[in-house]
Amino acid sequence: MIVIQRVRVRWSAAGRGAPQADARRGLNRPVTLPAPLPAGDVVVHDVLADEAAGYTRRGEVLTGGVSIARSLNLWLTVDGSAVTVERLPGRAAFPRTGVSTRLFTLTPQASRPV
Repeated sequence: MIVIQRVRVRWSAAGRGAPQADARRGLNRPVTLPAPLPAGDVVVHDVLADEAAGYTRRGEVLTGGVSIARSLNLWLTVDGSAVTVERLPGRAAFPRTGVSTRLFTLTPQASRPV
């Protein structure tokens, strides 16, 4: 199972000032995953703190195959037990590029003697 958590904070142009920034401080940090997680190859925990809702965090859990990551502008490539994660070109990615960008490859960690 691959678990992806996306935490977003959204605000208006009017909410760009310092007092509003204080209200947003720390909202982009990871949150506790809901339990139990649904079964699936890929589980997405999508969390949004929106200015219009008073920055109350609202989470949604989606599950499916590796293609579900495309809704987050991510491309997952599974090669055996390794997963490579790429960011797809998108309008919200900076700097804006017309090509995907390899972010990282996840591999299982070998157990170590204690």
